[in-house]
Amino acid sequence: MNTLAFDLNTSSDVHYVAFKFGDPRYADLLEQYFALRKQIFVDELQWELPVQDGLEIDQYDQHTAEYVLAMKDGECVGGCRMHPTTARFRHEDQTYTYMLKDAVDGKLRDFPRNVTFYSPVEPKIWELTRVISDKNPAGFRDLMWQVRMNLITRGVTDTLFITRPAIKKICSMWGYKIDVIGPELNFGTMKAVAVKCNIENVRPRTA
Repeated sequence: MNTLAFDLNTSSDVHYVAFKFGDPRYADLLEQYFALRKQIFVDELQWELPVQDGLEIDQYDQHTAEYVLAMKDGECVGGCRMHPTTARFRHEDQTYTYMLKDAVDGKLRDFPRNVTFYSPVEPKIWELTRVISDKNPAGFRDLMWQVRMNLITRGVTDTLFITRPAIKKICSMWGYKIDVIGPELNFGTMKAVAVKCNIENVRPRTA
């Protein structure tokens, strides 16, 4: 998935692209996403995350990562990072897989090890991290639909991610099956839970 992916046309000025880490065509857009992550997660939500030159980048931004990003007027306004749960890579003499599993395995400093009781390694399950959409629920709905369009054709059935507890009800309204797979915890100023989201039988979005 290293080419321009799907364009949902949720409005006349919001478009989505999907690509793998390292694709030079999207280097500038990816840097904008890193800057947006710093603004949202570090400045607003007060998560303790590494920042380099105003960009929030960590060890998971490397060759196993894929991204779905939202663009408006040529600039990044949202998106998410995706990893297969089967991923394995080396960083600074440590082997990593994906964020939730690495947290449970004690590889992530200052990340709660009890974040989830479910950390599978299966090709049909991918993890979503650093999810950003506008505060209107429709923005998250459209982003999730784009993620689904990218993953479902590759046989992926479920995604794992950390989100606000209220998202379960919202996603259920759109036809996603959401299972809470961990306790409610504090992440900076945000209360969040780990969830498993089935993406198989979801009705298309409506305007």
